[in-house]
Amino acid sequence: MKICLFADVNPNLIDGSSIWLQSMALALDRVPGAEVTVLLRDPAPDSPITRPLIERGIDLVLCDRPEGEDAPDGTALARAIEQRFHDAGDALYIVRGDAVVERLAGTGDELRNRIWPYWLRRPQLLAPEQDEFAFRVFEAFPKAIVQSAAQKAVLETIYQVPAAQLLALPPMVPDGFFESKRLGSEEPILIYSGKMDSDYNVENYIDLVAALNAGGTGCSLRVLGDKFNADPDDRQFVKRMKEKLAEAPHVDWRGGMERMAAAAQAAQATLGLCIRKSVYDSSLEISTKLVEFCALGVPPVVNRTTAHVDFLGADYPFYANSIDEAQTVIEEALADPDRIAVTGAALREKARSFAISHQAERLAHTFERAGIRDRATRASAERRNVLIAGHDLKFVNALLPQLRADGRFRLDTDEWPGTRKHDERLSLRKAGWADTVFCEWCAGPAVWYSRNLPEEKRLIVRLHRFELTTDFPGEVDFDQVDRLLVVRAEIKRQCIEEFGVAPEKIDVIPQFVDWDEFDRPKHAGAERTLGLVGINPYAIKRLDRAVDLLERLRATGEDWRLRVRSVMPWEISWTWKEEEEREAFRALFGRILAEEGLRDNILFDAPGPDMAEWYRNIGYILSTSILEGCHTSVAEGMASGAVPVLIGWEGADSVYPARFVADNLEGMAAIIEQASEDREALAGEVAEHARRFDLAHTASHLARLFTEPDLAMLAPVEHEA
Repeated sequence: MKICLFADVNPNLIDGSSIWLQSMALALDRVPGAEVTVLLRDPAPDSPITRPLIERGIDLVLCDRPEGEDAPDGTALARAIEQRFHDAGDALYIVRGDAVVERLAGTGDELRNRIWPYWLRRPQLLAPEQDEFAFRVFEAFPKAIVQSAAQKAVLETIYQVPAAQLLALPPMVPDGFFESKRLGSEEPILIYSGKMDSDYNVENYIDLVAALNAGGTGCSLRVLGDKFNADPDDRQFVKRMKEKLAEAPHVDWRGGMERMAAAAQAAQATLGLCIRKSVYDSSLEISTKLVEFCALGVPPVVNRTTAHVDFLGADYPFYANSIDEAQTVIEEALADPDRIAVTGAALREKARSFAISHQAERLAHTFERAGIRDRATRASAERRNVLIAGHDLKFVNALLPQLRADGRFRLDTDEWPGTRKHDERLSLRKAGWADTVFCEWCAGPAVWYSRNLPEEKRLIVRLHRFELTTDFPGEVDFDQVDRLLVVRAEIKRQCIEEFGVAPEKIDVIPQFVDWDEFDRPKHAGAERTLGLVGINPYAIKRLDRAVDLLERLRATGEDWRLRVRSVMPWEISWTWKEEEEREAFRALFGRILAEEGLRDNILFDAPGPDMAEWYRNIGYILSTSILEGCHTSVAEGMASGAVPVLIGWEGADSVYPARFVADNLEGMAAIIEQASEDREALAGEVAEHARRFDLAHTASHLARLFTEPDLAMLAPVEHEA
């Protein structure tokens, strides 16, 4: 597995960007089977950044420079990456640098499908639709790497980027940080490590330590780093900083040094200083130095931001949003050394997930799920042409990144504007190209391809449940269907009995979920929050049952609430035009508005692609329907750690554990009451159970169906609850 890493940074300077390049290279090098090449922007014959890479035997290659240029610009750097692709054909390119990424977004599919850019820019929260660069990037590349879970959540929610397209990869620290002894010192030492930037409060730290000593709190300030950033609004900043660092009392400036040497210096400190100016309050990134201090057991004094609260917790004792606040926090902290020691020990454990070895394991897992690891081997085989056809590809779209990375087949789509409407000439042309056609939904495309696809070509059809309420399955020529995928065993029996499908042609695979993406920590209050996804049509989804259940739970005196995520009925013409549906919804919403206990405790959330983030609010996922295929939201909720609570629609206990299936509302309330006694332990159990719904299993099975020379040799799959 070949990986080429590039960052538009100077490897001769030590700052957060060059440290990222070093950490990323070292992590990639620890992925089993990885052959890592680092493409350098600038020569670095003896750099503290590249030295550890050379020691590991990582291949370093300098970008070609246009004649007469000291450093290539974004276009030239992108050309160097394109040239490397044409020369070496590496499997994956990880690229950092907006100018380079923007240029690469315009290259051909073959290269773009192998590029994972590192996303640096702050999202435009108020007007995301105006962020043209963002939409070009997320449309062009199969996956982007972001720096924090908070940043990923915003991109999912505000920009509506699919969760599976984003990999949150936090700052990494060498494993040696966790092996370093926490040294401390007799006199308290405050430490700053990093670049000298006015927005990082470095000059203010010098004044802060002077104020602390003047007030009777004896301490010194140790400063590490030798990179100075000019301030366009303060032309004397760099000159003044150098003078203060050299001359100010209680300040010990030790310059720049290699990372592990800097770690040894930082390990002697009492508290770290990581307070940035208010311009960074909306930042969703975590400082590398902050993570390093935590790994060393040195508690940082830091701004209270969303990203920091996600990492450190809401009750972290050393938040400060200004230098004045920092002075108070530091005075109180230094008066209680035991509190510093206890906090530092806890932070060290919390930071272990940022170790390079741990992140290397995550990268290996991500590459495996994305098919990167085996792509080179698979691509050497003869590639087949696979066409995905359907009137609605929202479900199968989640599988496309993994299928595209497989390497054994080429993918194309035939997306119909309706269940029966399509461009027949286009479909005929695509049918001629395809070796295999996969119809998502047993609807019009399945009917047409079963009657028009040549016999020597392979046809695979996926039937959910909705199709059984239509005429489509009866119109399909199942003799021409090589494999039928259904979501439940009862549906398989129905297909055998009503449509004469041979049992050996039918696989039972419930609707899939991206298990990894739903595995996120819950928000406060989730333990008393019910969730329901989808309320249309009323007669089937039965929102009224969820409302009745909420009322029953609140009658016990506990503060329960219900969150509903759905398109509203008046937004769907086929629902709202039915008088019975319309009046039923009106009556229910009237009841909700009239009763304070319901009105104040039911929240309706608009639909969107950020389901994994939404489930962080949900402790119990409901299924109140009278009829379902497999009710995907239950599997999604379980993957998030939400306890499933179902009313017994036909087949529910063949898809989900029977212990969570009730006959009526009393039974649902009893499941919740029993689960509440040990919800956290049960959350882990149901999340683990939900692994069987992971899309990796479905993607793997589809890949076998697409490539197996003889499908008769492939035994049908039977899913069990």
